[in-house]
Amino acid sequence: MGKRFEKTLSFLLLLSILLLLIGPILINFININTDLYDKAWNLSLLLSWILMFIYGLYILMEKNSRSFSIFVAIVTVLAFIILSYHAIIVAGKYIAVIPKYIAVEERLVTMGQQVFYTALIVVYIVHIINLILLGRYKSNDDGLNKKEQ
Repeated sequence: MGKRFEKTLSFLLLLSILLLLIGPILINFININTDLYDKAWNLSLLLSWILMFIYGLYILMEKNSRSFSIFVAIVTVLAFIILSYHAIIVAGKYIAVIPKYIAVEERLVTMGQQVFYTALIVVYIVHIINLILLGRYKSNDDGLNKKEQ
């Protein structure tokens, strides 16, 4: 289950991040209700944020993790931390006990969008590389198993 679960988590994370990245571009070309778009984007952000946490926790707790997977998990956890401010603000819209406003340093507010999208792009690229390497790793394991039989 190890590599398949990692591959599934990574793929789901890629899809949710892709929605976050292309959503603002698609809104210009598709006639869609802005409230529906906002809810879909918020859901995608929260899903990405939760998947980043799960992926990092799973890989860092797995005893047979590959070195690149550990690197990807560390990058993903750092992105999780960076995106936490945005995700908590979005979650505050739907969960009453979470505050709708959090006081942070002014630099985070002024550079928030650059930091947000940079973290998403870095995680996206690293997970694409990880999926490619997992595919190679799986094909190498299949070749070794066939030789042993």
